[in-house]
Amino acid sequence: MIMKNIKLGIQFKSASQGDKVLYEQNVDKSWTNSVFDLRPFLGYIENSDSSIMLMLTSIDSGHLLTLAQKIAGRGGDYSSAWIYIPESVKISGHEIEKIIDAIKDNKLLDDLTYTECLESLFSQEYESEPIKRKTIAGITALNKVAYRYYNGETKITLTELLDKRNQSYYRQYRTVFLLDCESNIECSDAKNLTDVPLENDILITAPDGVDGFVPYLEEKRFEGKIYVREGDEISLCWKREGYESITKRTIIQNDDYKWILPQREEYKQWVSYDNIRVVDEFRKNINEYQLKIGGQKVNPGGRISIKEELIENIEVEVEAEGYETFRNKRDMSKKNEIKLSKKTYEFYLPLKNGRTITLTGCKELDSPVEGYIIDKDNRYCNKYKHNLVYNHQNRTLRRRCLIGAIVIILVGFCGGYFSAHYIERPYRKEVNRLRNKVDTLEGKNEKLSKQNKKLEKERDIAQDDLKESNIKSAIKYLDEHSKWNCEEMGKYQELTGLWEAMNQYDFEKIRKFKSKLEGSKNFKDILKAIDDNKDKKFTGTYTSGKDFDISISRYIDELFKKK
Repeated sequence: MIMKNIKLGIQFKSASQGDKVLYEQNVDKSWTNSVFDLRPFLGYIENSDSSIMLMLTSIDSGHLLTLAQKIAGRGGDYSSAWIYIPESVKISGHEIEKIIDAIKDNKLLDDLTYTECLESLFSQEYESEPIKRKTIAGITALNKVAYRYYNGETKITLTELLDKRNQSYYRQYRTVFLLDCESNIECSDAKNLTDVPLENDILITAPDGVDGFVPYLEEKRFEGKIYVREGDEISLCWKREGYESITKRTIIQNDDYKWILPQREEYKQWVSYDNIRVVDEFRKNINEYQLKIGGQKVNPGGRISIKEELIENIEVEVEAEGYETFRNKRDMSKKNEIKLSKKTYEFYLPLKNGRTITLTGCKELDSPVEGYIIDKDNRYCNKYKHNLVYNHQNRTLRRRCLIGAIVIILVGFCGGYFSAHYIERPYRKEVNRLRNKVDTLEGKNEKLSKQNKKLEKERDIAQDDLKESNIKSAIKYLDEHSKWNCEEMGKYQELTGLWEAMNQYDFEKIRKFKSKLEGSKNFKDILKAIDDNKDKKFTGTYTSGKDFDISISRYIDELFKKK
């Protein structure tokens, strides 16, 4: 049962020697705070004399219908009656017009001595609208004014204007004058809305949920029915727990509207950083790590959205310092535990016969062999594998330190001898003994120096032999294999960087190996194919990301196939 519990509000005001409230009934600040000074707006009206002007103003909670009449006194003085019509009240334009006529017929703007009729009119209770009508307030910050005529050639009555008082374009104006065509009243410097069609209210029904998504309108669950204006764009936010919200907009043109609904390809699930637990080989938590899901970085405490169709088989990448990078596909619709393995680094120590010794370590930048350092310019395709080279500066540094120490000793002993000879004779014997010792050390140092030079000469010869041997071993590998493997080539120092250059079609870099590898038949065939196709442009890579073999014949064919 619908209760009759809504009343209209009324306030009479006079603007003469200050603003005065003459009478009011059913008032509260929800609408009285929207009552404004009419003097700037009445200036738009011409030929009004003592006629009563009718104005319609949209506010947040409904509408204000204003009857205004100029009065004698200072220019701009007026009396007014403000009728408040709540947005939720069920009242027809005809009923509103009867209230206007009662105020006019009783000349209440002239004399408020007898208010019995007002008490009767505004004590009446009205039903509430069973379905909400949305009111849009005007632009109160601007003094833009509009007007529209009724009756006469307009073929629109005041009753109809009051019935359809909630027009969307009214929101552009502070107030709208409603003028009778049969009067002589004119409105200047204002927008004429007479020929603008009246919008119809359309009753819309909330759509049903879709796959667990439910619609929200203006941050509230959208259920039941509401009135909207013809041509309104209704923006619905579809929400589902664990999913990213989807916004869909529908323009309501007529009663035969169709909601724009979310599509399955738009469904995205939330995946948080905490959905993954990262542990080491002993299932101890690793707290510091970088996480990517489907190529998207996920920050600690954050989350990302992933398409529903991809979430059960999506690539996850986890990086942590000191651990091997994890990269694999996982079902991220549920929590996951990812185990990381400690990084191990391989170091290759070259031997004289062209072979290598493989050593392992846990630190990337520490050489496990004394006297050898990591050759940072020659790494294998795997970043955890490094060549070791002899540290030429190591022995030289030791020799310089030894010579420096001897010089310091000599200076010290010479100073001591001088002091003993001229200052304290009893110490001369000790000085002579130390001098003999210095001479002995100098002799040993000279001998060590000669041995050092001999060792360095032998080392240089050995390195030259080793280099020649390495080249021969590298050429042997190239000519004995029809497929060149990245990791296998990395074991040969002379081939370092060749596989990557070929894979990337870096012909200039390939040509730099000519002086070392010109003895290889397969390499010569590669160079000839490159020269024959030097005017072609090659992009990308020869192999896929997981393929580390280059077939010589296929590679050459690929060069000639390219147009």
